[in-house]
Amino acid sequence: MLRSYFPKSKYRELKTIVKSKRMELTIVALFLETFVNEFYNIIWQLCCKANSNIAEGEWHI
Repeated sequence: MLRSYFPKSKYRELKTIVKSKRMELTIVALFLETFVNEFYNIIWQLCCKANSNIAEGEWHI
């Protein structure tokens, strides 16, 4: 599953640097976790901002 979200070229580069399969997967998992958390924070902030504007009556049709 990690390989489908992480670019194959970067995965190969990491594989040449890190010789342990377990360490390699740990690093990839940490990158993905950070990316997903930041992406979620950005989307969540936009969603909350949009909802607060609607609640305050600032939306336009």
